[in-house]
Amino acid sequence: MYKSLMVMLIVFSFSTINCQTTINGGYVYSSKWTKSGSPYNIYGDLEIPYGERLTIEPGVQVIFYGHYWINVQGSIIAKGKKDDLISFNSCNSSTKWFGIRFIYTPQSSPESLIEYCHLLNSSAILEDLPGDPDPANKRHGGAIYLRQFSKLTIANCIIENCYAAAGGGIGLRDYSSPVIKDNIIRYNVSQGPSSGWGGGISITMYSTPMIKGNIIEYNNCIGNANYAGGSGIYLDLSSDAKIINNIIRYNRVTSSKGDKNYDGAAFYIHSSSPQLVGNLIYSNSNDIENGGGFWMYRCNSKIINNTIKSNYATNGGGFFLRESNPVFHNNIIRYNEASGSGSQFYLNDTSCDPDFYNNNIQGGLAGFEGPGAGSYFSGDWVNNIDEDPDYVGGTKEFSYELQSSSPCISAGISVQGFQYPLEIDIKGNIRTFNTIDVGAYEFNSQPYQLLTPEGITMSLSSGNLIISWNAVPNTLYYRVVSSDDNINYEDDFDGTFNGNTWTTPTTKQKRFYKVVAVN
Repeated sequence: MYKSLMVMLIVFSFSTINCQTTINGGYVYSSKWTKSGSPYNIYGDLEIPYGERLTIEPGVQVIFYGHYWINVQGSIIAKGKKDDLISFNSCNSSTKWFGIRFIYTPQSSPESLIEYCHLLNSSAILEDLPGDPDPANKRHGGAIYLRQFSKLTIANCIIENCYAAAGGGIGLRDYSSPVIKDNIIRYNVSQGPSSGWGGGISITMYSTPMIKGNIIEYNNCIGNANYAGGSGIYLDLSSDAKIINNIIRYNRVTSSKGDKNYDGAAFYIHSSSPQLVGNLIYSNSNDIENGGGFWMYRCNSKIINNTIKSNYATNGGGFFLRESNPVFHNNIIRYNEASGSGSQFYLNDTSCDPDFYNNNIQGGLAGFEGPGAGSYFSGDWVNNIDEDPDYVGGTKEFSYELQSSSPCISAGISVQGFQYPLEIDIKGNIRTFNTIDVGAYEFNSQPYQLLTPEGITMSLSSGNLIISWNAVPNTLYYRVVSSDDNINYEDDFDGTFNGNTWTTPTTKQKRFYKVVAVN
């Protein structure tokens, strides 16, 4: 059912084949790190210069013997396999390493890829970063950090036990918008000299990444003196990310001193309006102050088809809103708890007037608490229900799929003027838009199908391979898979889509491609 193309390409690279390889730091020019040369023992800071590319094969182990980093000014292709991950680790879990960093990487640098990699035991807390006085560059992004650069895909990785003041796992700053998909981001910590932001991911200053299909769990924000928040994801200053079909659970906000102003266990959202579609968000806890699921300040997000349950905080177990007017469609928001006020919603001021359409909210509008609740609330409240969702696993169990008796089935509404990203639910099944369900799961829906586009053509232009095909009706999205041997095909992230055209740099002597329409 696939069309495939073979094209002969020319590439020059160098590699060292040993039982192990020692690298003492410095520039890394275009080369390949091979499994036969693994482990690669790193004894100094590395920089991939502009115009150079480092390629790392599946199964390679990269071990840092000190707090060293990989500074990417060119590109890195670290592409492992599901059963043969590339690992980046420190020889000493207390010393750690300094992560993979894209700091002011030139916009003309080609795409980078970090896929099927295991990144662990890294730390972005430094007293000094030689030649760079900006503290953000030494305190953000424990495992991966981007500043003013977007041409990166992070996919199918495990990122764990990493540490930073902001973004224990991943830090994004200043117009940095990579693709972050299908990763496990867990057991990371944000704890700074004074504040801790984004235990899993920190996103700030006009960064708009795609965050899809990840499991973000067991991350922690620890406040030292001033503020802390967003143990799962922290967003600040016009960072309107697309956050789609993720599981976000068991993240915590704690304090080393018992101070206040520690907010948002799953999400801390400040002056940003991300799209939140199809996520399962549960069992996140803030033992200190506000927002178990969400803390929102000046946020006008669209929040669509999420299941948000069993989160905990002092005020606003589900949501704590401050000067915020998000719009809620087709969500299940139930079983959240607050030891103070507002188990499901706490409206901190009279300017909070969110709109609600076709949601299932425990306690209904009457259960809202805070200065903006009651007679002060003037937002839309249309076709919302307050009924047990009748999950397959029960009201508080792990499985939140719907039984046939659920009142959430066909109780949703298609959102005018909004195109659902990928148009599938959290399980990968197609949404039925004429009778859409409420929550993250679509009941009794079928997985998407793979179809074959017709009229596939290819051409070479300015060092790029361009593949085009006839548009397939009712396609949700296209995929390109590639192989070196015409047998083992995997998703190819080196190229970029423009409708039904795909362009990729010509970096291989021989490569096979298939185009797939997802319907």
